[in-house]
Amino acid sequence: MTTPSIYKNLLIDVDGVMTDGKMYYTTEGKIIKAFGPDDHGALNDISSNLKIHFLSADKRGYEITKKRIIQDMGYPLNLVSSVDRPIWINKNFNSNESIYIGDSFEDIETCKIVKFSIAPSDSDLYLQDVVDLVLRNKGGRRAVSEACRYIKVNLI
Repeated sequence: MTTPSIYKNLLIDVDGVMTDGKMYYTTEGKIIKAFGPDDHGALNDISSNLKIHFLSADKRGYEITKKRIIQDMGYPLNLVSSVDRPIWINKNFNSNESIYIGDSFEDIETCKIVKFSIAPSDSDLYLQDVVDLVLRNKGGRRAVSEACRYIKVNLI
C-alpha cells in the first residue's frame, strides 16, 4: 500500500520557466514568447495527482500567456506580481502541500514558503541556492517536463 502524497498543488511561474524568459519587442511592443516543447504533455501526465496553476507577473505579455496557458493548454492562470506571490499562495493554497517552480531572484521568498521548490538550470544563481532541486534543463527547453518526471517518480 502506498502512502498518499503530501503534495496537492504545482504552482508554476510562466516566464523563464515555461518560456525562455527573453522579451521579444518591436516598435509595436512585446509580440512573442517562446514556449518550450514537451511541457504540456508532461503536465497532463501528472495532472490527475496535482492541481496545476500558473502565475505570471508580465502585464504587457499577459495576452500571449493567456493564449498558451488557458486557451491552448486549459490550465488556470493568474496575474500576480512576484512580490505578492507568497501572500497570494497562502491565501489560495496550502503552502505545505505545494510545489513551486520559479526562475528569478524575485522567486526566492515564494520558494521559501512552499514545501518543495524547483528552478531551471538557467535560473538566477541566488535562487538556485535556496531551491530544493535545480533542473538540468533550461526554462523553455523542457525544464517543466523534467520537473514533472522528477515529481512523478519522487514526490507523488
